[in-house]
Amino acid sequence: MFSKTQDDRPTTGRGGQVSVLAPDLVITGVIASEGTIELHGNVDGELAAATLVIGNEGQMKGKVQAGQVDVRGEMDGSVSCGSLTLRAAAKLHADCQSSRLVIESGAEVEGRFSRPAAPPPAAPAALAPAAAPADVPGDATAEDGDTA
Repeated sequence: MFSKTQDDRPTTGRGGQVSVLAPDLVITGVIASEGTIELHGNVDGELAAATLVIGNEGQMKGKVQAGQVDVRGEMDGSVSCGSLTLRAAAKLHADCQSSRLVIESGAEVEGRFSRPAAPPPAAPAALAPAAAPADVPGDATAEDGDTA
């Protein structure tokens, strides 16, 4: 009567899938997902996902690229994401590039932080320099008024 019929975990990405990497799991290599990855084990390598959640027991060593990253465990390496949240239990030793950064009190942080470079604004057509008129053969005049 009171049982839940749906999973309460967040879903993102095209497939809306959540992949959970358990605490006893150790992976060395490349991991990619169009959805959410919940990391509770150990990964040494590269990880790409729409959303990455590193749980309290999770350890990520390597390169991360994701839309959103939420760290409660340990991260060592580099992170490139749209939004980075470091929870109170987080231990981060990384170079981070993110448009949005949230650091809770208690998080251990060491590394460099930067925002992605904004693309240069496009020059409007009205401000573009006008093209020089083309030379037409037989239509040139000399400076002293004589025709060529």
